Amino acid sequence: MSTSKFLIGVVLLAIVPLIGCDKAELEATKQQLQMVASERDALKTSGAEKEAALSRSAEELKAMTETAEQQRAEVQRREVEANTLRFIVGSKKALVKSKLLEKNMRKWNPATDHMSSLNLLESQEIPIDAASLGLKKVKKVTLVPEIFFAGVDYAIEVGGPTATLKITAPDKFKANRFVIVVE
Repeated sequence: MSTSKFLIGVVLLAIVPLIGCDKAELEATKQQLQMVASERDALKTSGAEKEAALSRSAEELKAMTETAEQQRAEVQRREVEANTLRFIVGSKKALVKSKLLEKNMRKWNPATDHMSSLNLLESQEIPIDAASLGLKKVKKVTLVPEIFFAGVDYAIEVGGPTATLKITAPDKFKANRFVIVVE
């Protein structure tokens, strides 16, 4: 065997395992690369799913917030309505003339288009001004129907051209409409 053939054999023996090793490493690297690519794709899909879920959650939160605001407004409206008095203020002469009250003050017509209102959450006093009713001064104030009792359900402070009706039993007033007759 010649030296050149020997050297070629040795080189081949040294290269062949390296080529085989490189192929194995190359195959392992390909597999790792495929795993990394599939993990990346899964993360992309997962990220898109998370963004879609986040978007749905934001929309649901917005809808729930709007519903809560509507419910809060409805509760507030009902609370104001439940605490609002409906009444008519007028001079006896004007009330009888407009047929809202009979002369003997026993019967009255609770016409809603002539009603005033008072939110008891804001105030429990009704101011009465004689001049706005066509009177010079307030002499007497009567509530109709006669289910309300002065000193128990209400108090009246008369001071010349004005008077103030102070509600002391608001629940009784909330349940009934009434007329404030001023003489």
